[in-house]
Amino acid sequence: MDSSFFQAISQLGILSYVIIFFGLLVEGHASVFIAFFLTKQGALNFWLVFFVVIAGVLAENVLWFWIGATLKRKSTRFNYWAEKIARPFDEHIINKTARTLFISKFTYGINRAILVRAGSLGVDFKKLLKGSLSAAFILVSIIGSAGYFSGASFDFAKRYIKLGEFTIFVFVALLFVADHFVSKYFRKNL
Repeated sequence: MDSSFFQAISQLGILSYVIIFFGLLVEGHASVFIAFFLTKQGALNFWLVFFVVIAGVLAENVLWFWIGATLKRKSTRFNYWAEKIARPFDEHIINKTARTLFISKFTYGINRAILVRAGSLGVDFKKLLKGSLSAAFILVSIIGSAGYFSGASFDFAKRYIKLGEFTIFVFVALLFVADHFVSKYFRKNL
């Protein structure tokens, strides 16, 4: 961990795990990927990240399910949105909850609508929790592995990135020098 960015992340301590947890409520897949990438870089503890991510995914599912259960009798744009997206899956949500949650976790744009719809349909909470837990483990396995192994390839590419940073610095410096001489030339000749 020779990057000052990664050192700064590791200096945040428990706050970095709190940020990951709340990041999962906002954008789950990206947060999982970044958390495991940072783990491979040595900025975060693997097992702590693993448990925080599982807890965050479960909290996200429970939150959206709770919103659906709370708003089920109200006519809102939010319910309209969830119903519009998830109504074709009502039978699957009720009868095959775990499978539907798993598939929706990897289908962009429908996961939260499925969770809201499950809440408004009155799906059993234990059934939802069981499906959410299995989907969370598989999500961590797939996306977490992608982030972790991207971190490994990043270790390999670091020297090339440093060369790229140096090249960009030289290019920007040359632009400033060229700008200085061009503007001096035009001031003199105009």
